[in-house]
Amino acid sequence: MRTWWNQIDNTEKTVNILAFLLTLAVCSYQSAFVSVVTGMAGVYVIIDCIKKKSIRGFSSDKSCWLGIAFFLMTVVLASLLLGDRASIRMAFNYVYWLLPFFLIIYLNKQTDITYAVLGGVCVCVLVDGLYTVYQYALIFQGASHIGKAGRIELYYGHPNQYAMFLITMLPLLLFALQDRRLQKRSFLYADYFLLALGLWSLVKTGSRGAFFGLMAGCLLVLAVYTYRNKTLKKFLAGLVLCLSVSGLTSSFITGGMLRSYDTERILLLQSSYAMWQDHKLLGVGLDNWAKEYQNKYILPAAEERDLPVPHNTIAWFLTTTGIIGGAGYLFFVFYYIVLLFRRTGEATVRKKWIIYAVLLSFIAVSLHGMVDVGITSKGIARLIYLLLGFAL
Repeated sequence: MRTWWNQIDNTEKTVNILAFLLTLAVCSYQSAFVSVVTGMAGVYVIIDCIKKKSIRGFSSDKSCWLGIAFFLMTVVLASLLLGDRASIRMAFNYVYWLLPFFLIIYLNKQTDITYAVLGGVCVCVLVDGLYTVYQYALIFQGASHIGKAGRIELYYGHPNQYAMFLITMLPLLLFALQDRRLQKRSFLYADYFLLALGLWSLVKTGSRGAFFGLMAGCLLVLAVYTYRNKTLKKFLAGLVLCLSVSGLTSSFITGGMLRSYDTERILLLQSSYAMWQDHKLLGVGLDNWAKEYQNKYILPAAEERDLPVPHNTIAWFLTTTGIIGGAGYLFFVFYYIVLLFRRTGEATVRKKWIIYAVLLSFIAVSLHGMVDVGITSKGIARLIYLLLGFAL
């Protein structure tokens, strides 16, 4: 890696530094950091466009952005037709979160930024993991002001939010083990350490949905890998490994696998279905779900009376943007799963491990979104868009 760094010119070094900082900022979920680095990358892109008198650096095959474009267009359209100003503002915020997608595409077309992006993920997992160890030590010593019921959240605002970032980042560390340039003992040991630290941190978040999303995603991607490479032995070995890790770690997950509020999710889905039945085409608006739920659709048996979201991404878009936005979201999910699956079979793809890693990240977050906020979270949306731009 040192030889590679010494061989590239100053422009390539600048691009790699920006890609590293952009990835680290988006992964760390620090608004000020994200704003500063986005501004730096934006200034570089503007200057480069002026210098080249061209914006071709943003161009890409329409297959890369078609799913995102259709999804966001339907969300904006439903909000505009509804005419609610606050909901329209939120819809355009969803579009604004797409900025890392365009920036990473531009940087990626200037030079190879694979190891800059991977480095940003590695540093974030390392810092988060060490901070998790520190907070766990405080909890172990009796501190009661950290997390929720012993579940660690760091600076992500909620344990589930922290868990979503982990299941989005860890696949890159897992599949980076296949990169030929990185087949050095020092990197392999460091990567194994980060994977173990990240998985342990995931257990300490106590997020069952994130854990299930990652494990189920691993099985699905393992099936894809087996189909592409016709290796039954590797499939069986991977299956045993996935089931063993899943069974072992689930028994230690903070908060346990069964909790008193589990039935609340079913009640939320029932309320969401009733809300959608009354507002099928356009929904109630992105800004109105909590008000409608608490004033009209909350069930008497519900104990959590102040929930702002249905904890299901499909239900969220169906109830807030109706059939229009709900169909757009479903198209978005299945479109990129199919597209990434097809890319794993293309002979022209040089680093297929990136495609497999992003496929796993995308599936894991989508599955977790069935019981949580998913891509409606600003930070996760930015990270998913960045990875899609990076991979495609």
